[in-house]
Amino acid sequence: MNVRKVNYKQKDAPYEFTRSLKQTGFSILTNHPIKKDLIDNVYVEWKNFFNSSLKDKYLFDPIKQDGYFPFLSENAKGHSLKDLKEFYHIYPWGRYPIEISDATKDHTLVRKSSVTSGNPLWLDNPDTGEQGSAGDDAEDSEWIVLDIDTWNNLGFHDMDGEDEGCTLNGDVNSDGILNVLDVVQIVSAIVDSATDGLECADMNGDDIVNVLDIVQIVSTITGNRSYDADSATLDISDNMLTLKSNGYIGGVQLTLKHNQNFELNLDNSHLTFE
Repeated sequence: MNVRKVNYKQKDAPYEFTRSLKQTGFSILTNHPIKKDLIDNVYVEWKNFFNSSLKDKYLFDPIKQDGYFPFLSENAKGHSLKDLKEFYHIYPWGRYPIEISDATKDHTLVRKSSVTSGNPLWLDNPDTGEQGSAGDDAEDSEWIVLDIDTWNNLGFHDMDGEDEGCTLNGDVNSDGILNVLDVVQIVSAIVDSATDGLECADMNGDDIVNVLDIVQIVSTITGNRSYDADSATLDISDNMLTLKSNGYIGGVQLTLKHNQNFELNLDNSHLTFE
C-alpha cells in the first residue's frame, strides 16, 4: 500500500491528497495549519470518552448509522471476520456527545477580511499577553460565525486591500490553479444566490454566473489535465501491453519492427483507455 505524503502548501496538494484517499483510504498531510495542541486536545477528549461508559449512551442506530460502534461490531464488505476497533460516526443530522466540547459545532467559522495572517492561539495567553483569535466578543474576534454548512468561503480567504483582478479565468479562490475547489465554491455560490464578487467565474462573459460557466470550467479542467506524469512503466504480459503512470500522459510512440512475413489487424476492440 502506497500511502502518499502530501505537503499542504504545495499547489498540487488537493490532487495528491484526493488521489491517496481514493487509492488507499489514507493520506499523510504535512505542513498543515492545524496546531499540534489542538490535535492533542481532541485526541485526549475522545480517548477519555471511549474509556468511559458514557459511550454506551450513544449506541449506533442500525438505520441511520450514527453514534457509537462497539469493538468487533463491523466487518469489511464480503468478509465475516470482525474489525478490531471501536469508533463513532458523526453526521450533521446525527447525535453528538454532550461530553465532547462543541464550541464550533454546528457553525462555520470564517476569518475576517481584516485579518491578513494566521494566529496560532485560540484563547489569550495570560503569560505573554498575546491575544487569541477567539477574542472577547464578536467585534474583538478574528472570526465571523455563520450557520452550519455555509460553504461560500471554501478554499479561499478574502483580505482587505487592492483588488488585483482575475489572473486566471475560473480561479475563484485565487490559488493559481483551476480545479474542483473552484467548481465547489461556484456551485455553492449559485445555490445560495451569492455570486456577487465572483467575476472570475464568468467564463463566457455574459455577466451571469450559472451552470454554463461551470460546464466550461469542468471542460477546461478535464481537457488540460493539469498534473503531468513524471514516471511510468510499460508492462507486457499475456499478449497485452499496459501503460501505468502517476499522472497524465499526452501520447506514446511505439516502434514495431518485423520481417516481411508479418500481418497486423486492429479494430476498436483492441484499444482500451482508462
